[in-house]
Amino acid sequence: MCYEEQNEQWERKPRVGPQNGSGVAGFVLALVAFFFSWVPVFGTLIWLCGLIFSSVGLAQAGEKQKNDLAVAGLVVSIGSLILWVCSLASCVMTLAPAFG
Repeated sequence: MCYEEQNEQWERKPRVGPQNGSGVAGFVLALVAFFFSWVPVFGTLIWLCGLIFSSVGLAQAGEKQKNDLAVAGLVVSIGSLILWVCSLASCVMTLAPAFG
């Protein structure tokens, strides 16, 4: 292999398709919300933002854009919601006998 062929090989760059910024932001916020779901106000606000960004990212994704992270953000957001509802129900059931 001559020097010119090696140079051409190193100059090739992979093609990167259009990115979905809202979907990525939604996934990151949903992941943060999942770990902070036990914090009453912060976890809820971050969860809501993650759900909104993931939904917008999924709606904006065209046929050529990847929507994998937007779908993952929605799944993690729904999982966070289920975790939050279960922990709230657990707290209510624990404290209910104390209040009568």
